[in-house]
Amino acid sequence: MFYKVGKKTFEILKNLTNLTRVVLVFFTFFMILYWIFQLADTTFFAGFTPFFNSVKDFVHIFYTRTSTVENVTLDFSFLVLGFFLLIVSWLLKFVVEFIETIERKYDSIYKNLKNKTEEVFNFNLEQNYHNVEHKNNNFALLIKFSARNMAKDNFYDYNVSDGTEEKQKEVLDEFLNNMSKTLGFQKKVFGDGVILSFNKVKNLDKILLEITQNVDKIRDWNMDANWDVSYLMAIETYADEKDFMDRCRTLIMLIKLNLKNEILCLSTFKQRYSLVQNQQFFIESKGVYTIHAEEDVFCVKNKAKSIKQV
Repeated sequence: MFYKVGKKTFEILKNLTNLTRVVLVFFTFFMILYWIFQLADTTFFAGFTPFFNSVKDFVHIFYTRTSTVENVTLDFSFLVLGFFLLIVSWLLKFVVEFIETIERKYDSIYKNLKNKTEEVFNFNLEQNYHNVEHKNNNFALLIKFSARNMAKDNFYDYNVSDGTEEKQKEVLDEFLNNMSKTLGFQKKVFGDGVILSFNKVKNLDKILLEITQNVDKIRDWNMDANWDVSYLMAIETYADEKDFMDRCRTLIMLIKLNLKNEILCLSTFKQRYSLVQNQQFFIESKGVYTIHAEEDVFCVKNKAKSIKQV
């Protein structure tokens, strides 16, 4: 608001100064024209005589110069005043330039102050964002296994699905048994899957590496036994127990996308993970899917593994 008032003030000052210059030039022109017609003894400007006489009397206070030529008295007051007014009009040009210079400095100061204000605002906004995100200091992971017997053919073997449920349960139990040896977590059984909850997001990379390495080993072991084991996995952060159930519903919806052998997440996890130092994973877009609404879905990938694949 104050900036606009200042800009308006500068604009008014420039306009008034330029208007003064124009008025002085026109006044000088008509004054000299009146003087010429007076010397020619014409009555064209007779109606303005009282006004111009008062101008002449005012000039006489400071300067008087007359000359007589062939019984005609010439008063140079109008001529001198005309030169003076033209000089004043010319000098006012520098006043306009001075105002424009001050206006540019005013704009520069305003811009610097605005940038400083924006920097402080952005800093405070970032601090608030960090404070809010750091409250999401826990994370939950939903994992579900599926198995396929590669020793049986879907076309020839009608009992191809025999033993798959037992194998899936066996794999899940093996996974949980291996994880419990090295990691502390709480678990919540969900159908044929399980939700694991951990605290301290700063340990997320270490835990996620442990989980992925464990899953890869289980898949390799079962591959040697002619079982193709796949997994569905989703991960989310949460602040407290109140948020936990909402996050669980999100994890279940992500699992239903049936994107196998991927660790899925939403932008909420991506934002929180961006604050983790020395990240060993990166987050890649998987596209837009209908979760709560149409949302961007991402997958979490191991940097080291991606480099090896390249």
